Amino acid sequence: APRTPPAGTPPAAAPPSYSEHTEKARSPAPAARERFHAVFGAGPLGVLVKLQESGDLKVVGARGAAEARGVLVDDVVAAVDGSVVETGTTEAAFAATIQKAPRPVTITFVRKSGVNVPVVDDEGWRDEAQTDPVPTFGLESEEVDALLRQWSADEQKRKYVRLWLDVVATSPTIPHKFPAGLTLASLEPAVKAGFAQLIVPLLRARGDVVLEVKSRPSPDRPGRVDLELRLVNAPRPVRSAAAPPAPSPSLPDAWSRFSALTKAKTDRLKATTTGLVAKTGELVSNGIAKVKRRSTTPPRSPPAPPTPEESERRRSMFEAQLAGLRSQV
Repeated sequence: APRTPPAGTPPAAAPPSYSEHTEKARSPAPAARERFHAVFGAGPLGVLVKLQESGDLKVVGARGAAEARGVLVDDVVAAVDGSVVETGTTEAAFAATIQKAPRPVTITFVRKSGVNVPVVDDEGWRDEAQTDPVPTFGLESEEVDALLRQWSADEQKRKYVRLWLDVVATSPTIPHKFPAGLTLASLEPAVKAGFAQLIVPLLRARGDVVLEVKSRPSPDRPGRVDLELRLVNAPRPVRSAAAPPAPSPSLPDAWSRFSALTKAKTDRLKATTTGLVAKTGELVSNGIAKVKRRSTTPPRSPPAPPTPEESERRRSMFEAQLAGLRSQV
């Protein structure tokens, strides 16, 4: 049985290493909202990390794919594909781990309390929740024109995007059949930032529209970003009430006359059809009767050969005719 120390005897002090270990074990784990996962496909991650004096591997720069996935400066790298990144891991060791990991690779980050973690759906879209000040210029400015030209050299595409933006920003009511979403694919990070920081605040400035903005790494072009703008709520034109049905016209009227004429034509067509059916039946009956008569008539027998007397008589007549012809010659 374990021995009980005498009363008044102070407990032995634990070794420092053990004490530090227990203090770390008692410290609360990061809350679920402080930890998130980012999945990276082929191409550069866009994450710049630096080893801190505390032993944490902290993010000091995020752009491209990392920025599109919601990685922020001061995030701490916690795991790679579920394997914990140990305290004191250097930048070179982290880079070597990423190079060996098969793609896609999942990196887990821990974020400080009070910082909103972006919500990323199954297709990689995340909400652009940041709000930027409204620029001093409008959609018709040279700055917006330059941004659209940098986005695409296709004039038809620029016209479509310009029209969509103008309707959302200036139309008192948004038509019911107006496309609610606008997706811009494979944007350069600078162009994506221009749309998010310049054009989105101009659209939201009117106040009576709710605009949802999402982005994701482009699945077709590594290093590019897809941006989606979607109208969640907007003023719509009021639909006019349906006109009441017209009262039924009294007889006689044009509709009644039309109905009477139609009935007369229908009756004549029925009579004609009945006559044609009767005539067809008669023709079919006659044809069947002819076939039956032909089938019951016995076949004709071939003529009987001439008798010797008849043959002699025909020969004598032929010789007489031949003699007469010779005498004429």
